[in-house]
Amino acid sequence: MQVNILLEKSILRAQIQEFLREKLKRALCSKVEIAETPLGTRVIIYAARPGLVIGKRGRNILELSKLLEERFGLFNVQITVMEVPDFNIDPVVIARNIASAIERGIHFRRVAFVALRRIMSSDKVSGAEIRISGKLRSQRARTETFREGVIYKVGDFAEERTVKGFATALLPKGVIGVKVFITLKKPEIMFKKVKEGETTEEKETTPQSS
Repeated sequence: MQVNILLEKSILRAQIQEFLREKLKRALCSKVEIAETPLGTRVIIYAARPGLVIGKRGRNILELSKLLEERFGLFNVQITVMEVPDFNIDPVVIARNIASAIERGIHFRRVAFVALRRIMSSDKVSGAEIRISGKLRSQRARTETFREGVIYKVGDFAEERTVKGFATALLPKGVIGVKVFITLKKPEIMFKKVKEGETTEEKETTPQSS
């Protein structure tokens, strides 16, 4: 019985996370954390454009809280927004931008090279790697890797400095997987808390991946 309850909660959490990522796509949502508290449900949204999540005078957050309560049966939803200061070094945002560009028909190599160049333009980065897997040019699945600089994937340096992101592109011929690894020159604070009064509405434009 306990296992079933935990499984149901895990499925519900995954559904909520996917719903919010899709709904907040224009805000460049990086990740969503959900936790139950004695006072209700706490939802932490990490986004490169927090103003689109918060809205004018917090209007969007209030509407989003109500929507989560009605759609998923959550109780007293409290939303906290964390800003991604530099989405050019956020691997999740980058992976989703690459996947979105591939879905729009842009050649995967062009997208990958442009994304890699933008990542390496940051003075905070020591190296980056992009892997794109699936039926890229034929019916046979394969993986293409694009790499520049120094990447740490194992050991203490990897745990402290390497961040990872994953996304998928849905094409008629199948699913394309995108993995992004970024090694920072030193550990970075990737997110910062945003208060409702600190951020106003932003234009709903998405950085191009190509």
